[in-house]
Amino acid sequence: MTTPSTNSTAPVPAFGKFALVFGIVFVISYWVCAFKSWPLFTYHPATGTIGWGRQGATPDTGPAMYWYGWTAICIIVGTIAGFLGTLLPDSVVKRIPLALVWLLPLLAFPLMLYAVIPLLTHG
Repeated sequence: MTTPSTNSTAPVPAFGKFALVFGIVFVISYWVCAFKSWPLFTYHPATGTIGWGRQGATPDTGPAMYWYGWTAICIIVGTIAGFLGTLLPDSVVKRIPLALVWLLPLLAFPLMLYAVIPLLTHG
């Protein structure tokens, strides 16, 4: 019985490169955008309005939601990085640990939870 080799010489498909780079860059950029409060836009659900960048809540617009803006900017950044990642040589891509795709979100979760604790504890 033969065991599968961990060092493959098969070429990495372009989508595999894209997905790997996108997954890693998306999580890192989301974490940065959330902690720096850099949304692409702000959504005000009470009025159904959208404004560019970070806008605070006002009596006229109601609460401000940044999550949509963070997600949008991270999709854009991740997509650009993913397309650039398809240009990487296979030897570079094979050195990027696949575990980062699932490990980074797991590591980011406690940090994101810590960031929202003040919102959960103020009644």
